[in-house]
Amino acid sequence: MFKKLMYDKIVEQLNANTPKVIFQGGYLLAMYKGMPVVIDTSSNNAFDYALAETIPVSEEYFTETPSVDLADRSDYNAMYNILFRASRETEVMTAMDEFRTYFFNNKMFELNGYQVAIKTNRGDKQPAILGEGGNYYIVYSVKVALTAVKNGQIWDDSADTWEARIHDTGAYETLKLDTDVFATNANPNLSNSSGIGKSTINLTNCVGKLRIYYNGTVLEKAIYRWIMNKLDKETLFDFKHTHDGEIFEYVAHLSGGTRTRKTNGVKLLEFDFIEADV
Repeated sequence: MFKKLMYDKIVEQLNANTPKVIFQGGYLLAMYKGMPVVIDTSSNNAFDYALAETIPVSEEYFTETPSVDLADRSDYNAMYNILFRASRETEVMTAMDEFRTYFFNNKMFELNGYQVAIKTNRGDKQPAILGEGGNYYIVYSVKVALTAVKNGQIWDDSADTWEARIHDTGAYETLKLDTDVFATNANPNLSNSSGIGKSTINLTNCVGKLRIYYNGTVLEKAIYRWIMNKLDKETLFDFKHTHDGEIFEYVAHLSGGTRTRKTNGVKLLEFDFIEADV
């Protein structure tokens, strides 16, 4: 089902901003009497490219790798071939530029209940095909990488960000995250007669663990100095978390931290924070 939905989405987007060219969906490209045709397997009709002037789009492969962590998540790799007369290359390439620009600006989208993350290229040019009447045809292969979740949401950095600063100083800086773990501390609710824990009440502290890429910003240098025991342990930090359009703000102390130096030259700072009682 998702395979067909994605195929239709690809063809739809190729047609979105191209009034001079029409892309025709089909699952098979073939040569018939020296001419390229697209065969629509749903109706067994062959659309003759030379007469209809449509540009056939075939699905060459669509592989799925289900995730071992989330039952409703899968990763996909797909390739689609686009066949057109060589004389139309300029207008087709304009359409394909628009196609890639769309998905570059819309890396996340909803597709009939699936949350989809996508990466695609503009197309790899294949050797030209000589057809009947001396016409040359060009094939471009468009490769697509996808992640789809049926029930849930793929992590989207643009909609889920952490910003921080030293308390009440300057402008916030956005943290480039590697890991984001967040939880809440609470006080136990005990039975007066038995002392047995029954539940928790009075949520008191938000606690988090963030792991960030160190790029030498003012804020990152402050966190680095804290980890290296060169900044007062009572220093207050302001954290601002944006999730799904809503902003959550905390004044916090750092409660622990480590520095990791990778062999590829990347430095990572991992630190815990706990909401301050201010």
